[in-house]
Amino acid sequence: MKIGGVDLGGRPVLLAPMEDVTDASFRILCREAGAAMVYTEFISSDGLIRDARKAIAKMVTSDEEAPVAIQIYGSIPEAMVDAARMADRAAEIAGGHGADIVDINFGCPVSKIAGRGAGSGMMKEPDKMVAITKAVVEAVGKPVTVKTRLGWDDNSKIIVELAERLQDAGIAALTIHGRTRCQMYKGEADWTLIGKVKNNPRMHIPIIGNGDINSAEKAREAFDRYGVDGIMVGRASFGRPWIFSEIRTLLDTGTPMPAPGVRERVALAKVGLDGGSGHAKREGRGHRGAAGRAGLAGDCGGAGLGGDHGDARERGRRGHRAVSDGGKGVDARDVNRNARTDAHAAGRGAGGRGVGACRLGGGVRVGNGLGAGLGGGGHGERARAEGDLCALPHRGL
Repeated sequence: MKIGGVDLGGRPVLLAPMEDVTDASFRILCREAGAAMVYTEFISSDGLIRDARKAIAKMVTSDEEAPVAIQIYGSIPEAMVDAARMADRAAEIAGGHGADIVDINFGCPVSKIAGRGAGSGMMKEPDKMVAITKAVVEAVGKPVTVKTRLGWDDNSKIIVELAERLQDAGIAALTIHGRTRCQMYKGEADWTLIGKVKNNPRMHIPIIGNGDINSAEKAREAFDRYGVDGIMVGRASFGRPWIFSEIRTLLDTGTPMPAPGVRERVALAKVGLDGGSGHAKREGRGHRGAAGRAGLAGDCGGAGLGGDHGDARERGRRGHRAVSDGGKGVDARDVNRNARTDAHAAGRGAGGRGVGACRLGGGVRVGNGLGAGLGGGGHGERARAEGDLCALPHRGL
């Protein structure tokens, strides 16, 4: 599968863009595990054109994670065009590798985004969506892709027609999440319409399917049954970046990959805590929730270094306690004999105890700031108590 000049190989598996999840360290972990391409956290077009420090920082990528797409969102055409130009020149503006692809988020269902007409809020204004897409395509030199949903609700599933219009606007690939905006992340993803888009004889760009891919078997079924060119994995990668290796192994060999042992997961978590790379360390975000995202969560028979994922923005409020799940989990003494890392290692510190302390299976406290990560195998809380900014639901995959 090729997106413009970016060759992703046969039946590629991509890491979905997720706010407060796909930072540099996690992107590198997933690339090393077999993800064919990764995406940055979504970036506000308004933030970019106002030179907001956080927005600019999100554009920093590295050669280690390439190919990488920078994803932007917004609802004002002029701002989206200017932001796309900045993403196109990310290496010059923010440093690092830059973008191989510029992706537009027309899929985020969270009220704070969609309610302002951005993200999947654009499903109510398909003409405007197509116009913004065309303007962005014409403004940049990199391939432009779109990630969107089936429609606004069950009565307006417009994706089959919309896909043709987006293709005519010049996009190089289309990713479709198999739910409507009103479904958020509830119920099961409907892949039948994704398959219908792919099998439309008028479509010639790559179609990437997304939604409920939580095992290698489901990934293989998506390719075989619906004929998609690629698939995208999101929430199933929480605390389990090796899912890309599992999928890749089954697709390439037909044989399931044995689950990694505790030692392998601990090694992954240490990579995450160390920042994953020199770039991630320089970015200053490599430690953020890295232990939980890297794999000391969920499948280790419990919470491991995970538990619930709070956020530094909770600060003085109640936040979320990071708790073990499913028994003893990974005993703290097996992870770190001292087991007294500070808030920097446990996560991005919130100052004081606003986000609660993280306790491992052995009952040893790790830091006073942000818990230790995204938590156990789909049981972590949202990045904020309100679950805004597309941090994704805490249950299900």
